[in-house]
Amino acid sequence: MGTPLKPIPYSALFETPSALPSDEILAAARATARERLKRSGFPNLKTEDWKYLDVAEFVGAAYDLGPRQPHKLSQYLRERLDETDAMPVHWINQYQIDLCATRACSGGISVAWMSRAPENLRRAAEKSLLDTGESASDAFRMANAALVEDVLIVSVDDGAVLPKPVHVSQVMAGLAAPSAVHRRVVLLAGKGSRASVILDVSGDEGAASLVNLVFDARIGEGAKLKLAVNHRGGSASRHLVSSRITLAESALLQASIHAHTGKLVRTDLDVLLAGRHSRAELTGLSVLSGESRIHHRVTVRHEAPECASDQLFKAILAGSSRYEYTGRVEVGRGAVKTESKQLNRNLVLSDNATAYVRPQLRILNDDVKCSHGSSTGQLEPDEVFYLESRGLDEASSRTLLAFGFAEEMIGRVPVEEFRTLAERDTLAALKSANV
Repeated sequence: MGTPLKPIPYSALFETPSALPSDEILAAARATARERLKRSGFPNLKTEDWKYLDVAEFVGAAYDLGPRQPHKLSQYLRERLDETDAMPVHWINQYQIDLCATRACSGGISVAWMSRAPENLRRAAEKSLLDTGESASDAFRMANAALVEDVLIVSVDDGAVLPKPVHVSQVMAGLAAPSAVHRRVVLLAGKGSRASVILDVSGDEGAASLVNLVFDARIGEGAKLKLAVNHRGGSASRHLVSSRITLAESALLQASIHAHTGKLVRTDLDVLLAGRHSRAELTGLSVLSGESRIHHRVTVRHEAPECASDQLFKAILAGSSRYEYTGRVEVGRGAVKTESKQLNRNLVLSDNATAYVRPQLRILNDDVKCSHGSSTGQLEPDEVFYLESRGLDEASSRTLLAFGFAEEMIGRVPVEEFRTLAERDTLAALKSANV
C-alpha cells in the first residue's frame, strides 16, 4: 500500500494527491474531497458547529498511516469482538481481521467493497463520498473521503429480515506510534427490510489514535433500521464519526449512541425524514471522567408531511470533563403534521465538569407539535445518605445512583444483542470515574 510509512502531520496529508490504490470512481472522489478541503480548511473555535472543540491539537499532530503487522488481540478485545451474536465486519488498526463477505452470511444481505462491487452499489458509495459539504464544518467528512482506502457497502434486499445484527468494529490496539485510520460504511436497506447494525469503536491505553469514520445509510420505503453506536477508548483515543441517514416513506430509524471515556468523541448525526410517515427515535448516553471530551451534534430535518422524531440524550460528568449536546430540528414548509421532541438530561458529579447544551428548533410552518428541553443537576445528598444507612459506602452509593440515572438508556438500546455490552461498559466507566 502506498500510504506514508512514518508519522506525518494530519493537516499535511491532503497537500498532495493520494497514493492509495483505487479505481477511477474512487480516485475522482478523493481528488474532489481533497480540493474541497484545501478551500475550506479545518474548523476553529469561530466555526459555529465546532465552537466548543479546538481541533488544532490533533490536526497539527503527526500520525502513522502506514501498514504494520496485525496486532495480536488481547483477551479483553477478543471477548469484546466475540461477545455479540452477529455477522462480523472487524478491523484491528489498519487491518481487516474478519469480514462477513468471507464467511457465511444470512440470506438477503450482501457485503462488498466498492472497488469490487456491482455498478449500482458503486454509484451509491460514490454518492456518499461526494456528499461531503464544502464548508469547514464538514472538513472531517472531506478528510475521510480523501483518505479512505475503500468503501464497505452493506446492502439488504427488499423484504429481507436479518436474523442477526451486522457488527462493524474498529479496534485500535498495541500502537507503538500515533496512528490514524479512515473508514466509510454505506448501508442500503431495501424496501420493507429489517436490519440491525452495531457500530463499535474501541481501543486500549496505547499510543494516541484517531479514528475518522463515516456511516451513511438509505432506509427504503417501509424498512426498519436499528442502530447501536458504541465508543470506548483509552485516554489518548480520538473518535470522529459522521452519519447521514435518509428515510423513505414509512421508514423507521431507531438509533442509540453510547460514549464512555476516551480523549475525545465527536459524533455528527444528520437524519433526513424524506418520506411521509417516516420516524426517527434517537437516544444517547455518555459517561465522562478525567479530561474526556464528548460532543454530540444531532440534526433531524423534517421534509415530508406527518413525520415524527424523538430525541433523548443523557450524560454523566465527573473530573474535568466536558460534554456538548447540540440537537437541532428543522421543519420544512411542506412538513405539516410534524411531531418532534428533544430532551437532554445531565448529571454533573464534579465542580470542574462542564456541560454545554443547545436544543434548537427551526420551524417553517404552523401545523406542528414540537418541544425541547434540558435539565442539569447533581446527586441528592439525601439519596446518598439513605443508601449509606443501608450499609453501602459512599462510593458504592454514588455509583449505584448514577447507574440508576443511566439505566433507562440501556433499556432503550434498540439492538438487543448489544445491551449486555452497553451495560458492562457503562458500569466500567462509572467505576473508573470514581463518582
